[in-house]
Amino acid sequence: MESRTAAQEITTLDKLVKMILVGLEWPSDGAPPGPDTRIGEGGLGLDSLMVVELALDIEEQFDVEIDEEEMFEIGGMTLAGLAKFVDTRAED
Repeated sequence: MESRTAAQEITTLDKLVKMILVGLEWPSDGAPPGPDTRIGEGGLGLDSLMVVELALDIEEQFDVEIDEEEMFEIGGMTLAGLAKFVDTRAED
């Protein structure tokens, strides 16, 4: 069961990275963000509006609900943390 969870996390992480690369129009010569990349300051640098847009995209892509308070918590997460958060929501 544990390996299945890890496989799901990788899939979610890959989807999140792709969403961010496309959404931010990441330069093709730039290194792609990794699991330890922070969403907000000190990482991708998404401001609060961009985090809300990302949260709305996540809700649509993964068919999950994220409340307003949680949207603002996303800015402090890493990509791996966000993937775990999304997987947990998808299981509910």
